[in-house]
Amino acid sequence: MALTWTDVDVVKNQVCVERSDWKGHVTSPKGGRLRYVPLTRRLAAALRGHRHLRGARVLCEADGRPMTQKVLQCLVRRAARRAGLTHDGLHVLRHTFCSHLAMKGAPARAMQELAGHKDLSTTQRYMHLSPAATITRCGCSMKGKRPEILETCWRRAKPKGRSPLGSRG
Repeated sequence: MALTWTDVDVVKNQVCVERSDWKGHVTSPKGGRLRYVPLTRRLAAALRGHRHLRGARVLCEADGRPMTQKVLQCLVRRAARRAGLTHDGLHVLRHTFCSHLAMKGAPARAMQELAGHKDLSTTQRYMHLSPAATITRCGCSMKGKRPEILETCWRRAKPKGRSPLGSRG
């Protein structure tokens, strides 16, 4: 929410997360320290194409005012609906990022740094998705599987009503 254009480096394909906006109050990010998060080529290109002069923030209204959390939630909900996904809030994007890192075999410490988790145990909640892990309930080895296969495998193995990330999903 508080990301400014000066935080975006499309040459290095990364963003610097050094502040957070919580209900209009700009503070330090979750975890209390800045971090650098890589951009995919596709996202870097989209940000280059989206670059505007309306305001300092990347996410802002047409008149340059910072976008509110409620407006962003509505936009994400609409995009999720169009994509046929169930909407589970903005924070699920953070969990999805960590899940994909784990499924690609990223080391726990790298995931911790990228996610901005203060405690490694928070990051380790995702390690069951690691290619080295095995889902014993359905009996299949996850090594070398593509993420969409892992999702199918997890849905088959998990108890109804529970997400792979615990009670909050």
